[in-house]
Amino acid sequence: MAVNGSGRKTVIVNILMIEDNPQFAFLTSKYLKISPLFKSDIVIHQSLGEGLKYLENNKADIILLDLHLPDSEGIDTVSSVRSAVPDIPVIVLTSLDDEDVANEAIKKGAQEYIIKTDLTADSLSKTILYAIER
Repeated sequence: MAVNGSGRKTVIVNILMIEDNPQFAFLTSKYLKISPLFKSDIVIHQSLGEGLKYLENNKADIILLDLHLPDSEGIDTVSSVRSAVPDIPVIVLTSLDDEDVANEAIKKGAQEYIIKTDLTADSLSKTILYAIER
């Protein structure tokens, strides 16, 4: 946490996004840049293997995770992340609008399951802060 010139604390959130769709990653980055709730440092990797390798030597406060990646598919993606880094909250961002999959992702340890088309800058910021606080 850093303090800005007015003496107010500015929260800086280190975000790892594991997402293979460059357009969605770009949109999400834009949403995070306009967040009034915190400043973010976002790193994007396009595969689960790359993301987990990054975490071997780097810190993240939260992981934004797609379920369909070149090297991992579905709920197994959540399970793999939770096994590798059980202390980092995970938010699933996916195109799959399936209540059963959403419930299973939560059971496997995801803090939240968000359909990409429902995502807004405001909802993303609030969801990230709530997940970190939990």
